[in-house]
Amino acid sequence: AFNPAGTGQEVWQDLLADGRLASPQGQSPPTEKGEVCAAAVCATCVVAGHGHGVLELGLAWDMPRIHFGSAEKEHRRWYTRFFGSDGNACPALSHHLLSRYEVWEKKIEAWQGPILANSDLPPWYKSALFN
Repeated sequence: AFNPAGTGQEVWQDLLADGRLASPQGQSPPTEKGEVCAAAVCATCVVAGHGHGVLELGLAWDMPRIHFGSAEKEHRRWYTRFFGSDGNACPALSHHLLSRYEVWEKKIEAWQGPILANSDLPPWYKSALFN
């Protein structure tokens, strides 16, 4: 993680050194209230001549406990039923999404396709419906 309000120099220097980004081991410290942070991803693969490679990236965050209104009552997000509410579910969430996203994409396309292809519906309606 790095400060997005800065120049990003620490990230670029790390990348320039060996073409990789250092990744500290273990759990990162929690952010303070109001603190901002950013992340960078660096991935590589070996590709044979005239070949191609695919790198898949999934983005997950774990914010299991939330408050609304006066913040008197704590609520747990729906996914905590399956991944726990300790705030350390990102590895499991990432694995879950990377192993299932292709099926989800097909189901979303099957659901949205007929509506998006319907020329009787105005573009603004389609955009509002799916955004």
